[in-house]
Amino acid sequence: MLGSYLGPDFVSEGRSLIFYGKAGRGKTHLAVAIGYRAIQNGFETLCTTAAELVEELSNASKKGCLQESLLTYTHPHVLVVDELGYLTYGADAANVLFHVVNHRHLRKRPMIFTTNKPLSEWGKALHDEDLAAAILDRILERGRFIHLDGPSWRTRHLNLENEVLPAAAERARISGTHTKLAVQERYNQNSFLSVSSRSLQGIAARPLPCNYNVIQPVIALSRR
Repeated sequence: MLGSYLGPDFVSEGRSLIFYGKAGRGKTHLAVAIGYRAIQNGFETLCTTAAELVEELSNASKKGCLQESLLTYTHPHVLVVDELGYLTYGADAANVLFHVVNHRHLRKRPMIFTTNKPLSEWGKALHDEDLAAAILDRILERGRFIHLDGPSWRTRHLNLENEVLPAAAERARISGTHTKLAVQERYNQNSFLSVSSRSLQGIAARPLPCNYNVIQPVIALSRR
């Protein structure tokens, strides 16, 4: 499933990804691994948090140098934006993020987002429903939304799954069964997948499709 995102076509075709799930489900792990593979394929990857991106660009906008600061996030071949929705942002969060997403979308530059918020709550997190919809529309035109489900990897040793996670009436499987959320109906159903965190066990060491190996050397990611 993720093998196609580990080859050079991921960058040349301008694909994007949104990893969604609760804490500890492996979102950052996968985003970093794909970003690192892009580096190994000869491309430049920038990894940042949504809070860092929004704060830097908001400050730049107030100083009248937004266009110059945008280059930090629009120039790299691959942009990884971690933890969207975890923290509270300023009122112009959607505005500055839209500049980044729209610029990269027009130039077919891949973006990878991790988030703990369903798509229906991005407008609330970014303080602008219309801009949030426009941002998602651009990310998902050539992208996929992947829901990482299952127990947290950080607390799996405590066996809290039955106490913390509500029973799901219907769970989509890694085979590609489509999730059905009202907010998703406007997008191509083939763009939405659900994966259990159990399916990620050992993913950092074992071969994935297309004979690629996923690894997670965070410090190897290029940063500015």
